[in-house]
Amino acid sequence: MLGASTGTIGGAVGVTGHDGTGSPGATSYGLPTGGLFYSQTGAGVVGMSRYVGVSGQLFSGSGGFVAEGILGTTFGSASDSTVGPWAVFSSGNFGAFGAKHFVEPHPTDAKKVILYSSLEGREVGTYFRGTASIVNGTAVIMVPEDFRIVTADEGLTVQVTPIGGFSQVYVESQDLNHVRRAFQNFQSVQTGYDSCRRRLPTGCRCISPKRQRRASSRTARTTRTARST
Repeated sequence: MLGASTGTIGGAVGVTGHDGTGSPGATSYGLPTGGLFYSQTGAGVVGMSRYVGVSGQLFSGSGGFVAEGILGTTFGSASDSTVGPWAVFSSGNFGAFGAKHFVEPHPTDAKKVILYSSLEGREVGTYFRGTASIVNGTAVIMVPEDFRIVTADEGLTVQVTPIGGFSQVYVESQDLNHVRRAFQNFQSVQTGYDSCRRRLPTGCRCISPKRQRRASSRTARTTRTARST
């Protein structure tokens, strides 16, 4: 089937196609269109292939290739060398209005999915945040399961903000299950925290400077004893 239109303004259509369900509301486009297909309750356009479902290509005024967006393809390689198949692949800059999400199935409960929203940055990262109360100089934060599932086990960073009083804290070690912070010069305060990692939680264990000195002293005594032996 070949269709053509000599129109050069919005609404001009070379080929129009629709099913028996009728119009979804609008039946024209703001630009001259080679093909316009619509359906009220079905699919306006369906592309089926073993290689490329639907491709949209953009060219410059001089005819040079600018960008391509593909719905359903086995072709295409990302900048980190990840290859398809892809549900959506962009050859060129990718933009969007509204929030961008990724959804992953829950590994232990088929009735659940894990939904995270995308943040803008120079790496693919995940984070969680919240507050915890100090008990006997220590605040323990259990790492959420969904964070642990979708996050790599390296590269954790933690930012702590004492709330309601002055405290000193630093990170001693980290693991995949909890965040542990110990404080020096603490009052009855809470701690706000942000925990970040590369996607793909870990916790940390924090102690006060005084406790670190005791740990270092024990290490030194053990070393001297071993040398004497």
